[in-house]
Amino acid sequence: MIVGAHHYIDSSTVDALAELQKLGGARVILATAPSAKAISDVVSGLGVNGDLLIAAVANDPLTVSVMPLLAGRRQISSWYSGIARDSQEAEFYLRVFSGQGLSNADTTGSGTPGVVTANGNQVSFRNPFLSFIARQLASDELAHVRALRTTIPELGGTPVARPTIDLDGAWQAFASGAGLHRPFRPLESETDFLLAAFYFEENDVPALRGVASLLQSATVKDAITGTLGDEGYHGGFLRLAISEIGLVERGVLQDAERIQSYRNQLIANPADELPGLFDQSGNPLLAPVNALGQTPTQTAREHLNLLYLNRNATAGGFFPNGLNGAIR
Repeated sequence: MIVGAHHYIDSSTVDALAELQKLGGARVILATAPSAKAISDVVSGLGVNGDLLIAAVANDPLTVSVMPLLAGRRQISSWYSGIARDSQEAEFYLRVFSGQGLSNADTTGSGTPGVVTANGNQVSFRNPFLSFIARQLASDELAHVRALRTTIPELGGTPVARPTIDLDGAWQAFASGAGLHRPFRPLESETDFLLAAFYFEENDVPALRGVASLLQSATVKDAITGTLGDEGYHGGFLRLAISEIGLVERGVLQDAERIQSYRNQLIANPADELPGLFDQSGNPLLAPVNALGQTPTQTAREHLNLLYLNRNATAGGFFPNGLNGAIR
C-alpha cells in the first residue's frame, strides 16, 4: 500500500526483503516489525554497503530510511547497464573506424561472456568529415567503457563481462522496424554509419539523465554528468552532419526522420519522445529539447526497449541474450 511518499510493509505477512528491493529508494515503514533488530536483519540481506538510519516513531511502527542503503546497489546496477551500452557503441565505432573491436582486457568480468557478430568491417570513408566523426566516437566510447570498468570496483562491485552483441541481424531488424525498405549496412556505408550513430547518440543523453537522477555520490554524479556532456556534443554534431549531408544526398533526411519515429514508437511514452531534425518552421533542430531547453529523462525500461528493439523484452535486438547484471 502506498500513502503519500511512504510505503507500508507488514513484515509478518509478506517477504519484507523482497518488498524493500522493489521499492528502491522509497521511505519504508515496516508496520509490524517487532524490533529494530528485525528491521536490521531484513535490510542486511540486501548485501550492499551504506548507512542505515532507524528511528522509532512511538515505538510502533518503526520508520526506516533506506535511500542511503540502496544507493550503492542502484549506482552499481546503472553502471552495469552502462558498460553494456557503451561496449555496444565502442564495438561498433571501433570497427567502423579501425576494423577492430574492443580488446579482451576491456570485455572481461562477471556474468556470461559473449561474442560480437558483425557484417562488414571498417568503412572506407570518402567524406573526411565523417571519418573525423567516426574517430571521435570510437575514441570517446572506448574511454567511457574503461572509465566505467574503473568506477565499479570503487563502488564495491565487479565489472560485468561484455554480453553477446549483434551488429549484423539487429541492424536489418532495425531498418525493417524503421521502415527504411532497403539493406542497411552501417559497417560498410558511410551514410548508413551516420544514421546508425544518430540512433545510438540520440538515446544516450536521455538515458544518462535517468541514471544521474539515481546517484547519491557527488563524485560519481560528477563523472556521469561529464559523460552526459560528451554524449550531448555527439548528438549535436551528428544532427548537424545529417542536416548538411541530407541537402545533397537524397533520402538521408527522410531516413533519419523514420529512425526517430521508430525510436519514439519503442519508447512508447509521449513525454519522453524526441523531435526530428527540423522544427515546425522547417529550420534545422540541432538540439532535441523542449520549451525549457531540456532533453527528456529516459527510464531503464525505455532504454532497454531501444537496445532490444522491442517493448518490454528481456533480450533481443542488439543483445540477443540480454545484458549481464541486475538491469535486464
